[in-house]
Amino acid sequence: MRIGIFGGTFAPIHNGHIQIMRYIKEELKMVDKMIIVPAGVPTHKQNKDYLYSNFIAEKRYGLTVASLWEYDMYCNGYSVDAFELKSIGLTQTINLLKHMKDRYPNDHLYFILGSDSFDTIHEWDDFQDFNKFASLIVMERECEIDIKKYEYYITKMIDPSLDLCNGFGSSYMFEGKSCKTHPIYIIKTPYSDISSTHIRNSIRDGISIEDMVPHIVNCLL
Repeated sequence: MRIGIFGGTFAPIHNGHIQIMRYIKEELKMVDKMIIVPAGVPTHKQNKDYLYSNFIAEKRYGLTVASLWEYDMYCNGYSVDAFELKSIGLTQTINLLKHMKDRYPNDHLYFILGSDSFDTIHEWDDFQDFNKFASLIVMERECEIDIKKYEYYITKMIDPSLDLCNGFGSSYMFEGKSCKTHPIYIIKTPYSDISSTHIRNSIRDGISIEDMVPHIVNCLL
């Protein structure tokens, strides 16, 4: 089975998250199952106000589950995992990937992250080992993919054994000859200008978020 691991703060989950999950699973059909993993406190963001005061772990987890139920996604190929939220102290993506590989030893894992996160991946602990446990799917929202930038990041910083292969559609794949590493995909995703930061700022300023989040999230916030 091909399992997608979609991490993020989800503070709160919004319609852009739902759109991306469905696009990768239902339109591109890159994964058979999608596991959403709300983040704990990543080491590369430990100096930031990462709990966002009103968005404590329990609330972020609950809103994520409720949103999947609303769209009839929960238990229909989508689930939410609290591994990072239950972790004590700072969390590391490499530990999540090791945990998932131990849990699903015979399945192919795909770790999904946004292009903004990928741009700072060199700040993450043991980032060079990520593709030893899972393929990476990088979601690019820009009109044109700067493939030269990705080629530098991937072949110079992450894994020199990976080469740019023929792309498919408006997407690209970096693949190596060794079975010990997994490919990295750069995927052009539908554009969305929704962000959790914008939603939190809208809530602070008394601006409606109805069009940006699932109905249940709008009601509970």
